[in-house]
Amino acid sequence: DAMTVARYQKQLCLPLTSVGRLIGPRLVDSIAVTGSDPYFRTGTDVAVLFQAKDVAALRGTVLAQIAMARESDPGAKSVTGTVAGVEYSGAVTTDRSICAYVATLGDAVVVTNSLKQLEQLVGAHERKVPALSSLPEYTFFRDRYRRGDADESALLILSDATIRRWC
Repeated sequence: DAMTVARYQKQLCLPLTSVGRLIGPRLVDSIAVTGSDPYFRTGTDVAVLFQAKDVAALRGTVLAQIAMARESDPGAKSVTGTVAGVEYSGAVTTDRSICAYVATLGDAVVVTNSLKQLEQLVGAHERKVPALSSLPEYTFFRDRYRRGDADESALLILSDATIRRWC
């Protein structure tokens, strides 16, 4: 066990807790996770997108988690800025053991460890970069495995372009 899940939970300041399991369903409608490559074990750009039922409350909850992480790690510094016109805030340590940027895109709250990935997500949100949902393979699999089906727990999509790039 390389402790990959625990490392990303700490890095993004998104611990899986019983409190989160209680509050989450009241604030979150759905979750998507995206990465830039398959090297999650050694480190990659990763983002968690929460489709929010209440954007302000969810963003506030996530930022409170980041504030608690900052208090527990004296090396964690508060960060703010803009990427492609979208404001973000979060916390970062020099070794990136904490590296969490939070932004809002429409009804989604994004938590990512990469400003470059946030830039790509903003581009997709503004339709300047093709979204995964616009790809034929996504449409095919989403049609075949419908959202909300009783047997659905998750849907993983690797685009044809991703598979070609990785191979």
